[in-house]
Amino acid sequence: MIQLALPDESNFTDVFPFLDEDQSSNLSTFFAYGILEEDYNINLPNNLSNRYGIDDVKDYKAVKTTIVNKNIFDRRE
Repeated sequence: MIQLALPDESNFTDVFPFLDEDQSSNLSTFFAYGILEEDYNINLPNNLSNRYGIDDVKDYKAVKTTIVNKNIFDRRE
């Protein structure tokens, strides 16, 4: 396995947030899923670049997180 150094640049290309609320337990759950694009600033040789139609090497990763909170909203009427 080839180990690469840290990427030169990392950016989220897409982020999909979701919020679920359970009023009976007063729990709110925040889910977020994103696609992280990492650019290693590695240029491909011309023969590979022409063959695959790409110029540089990037890595894409799925990133997800879940946060559960209780009583974050004031539900008094």
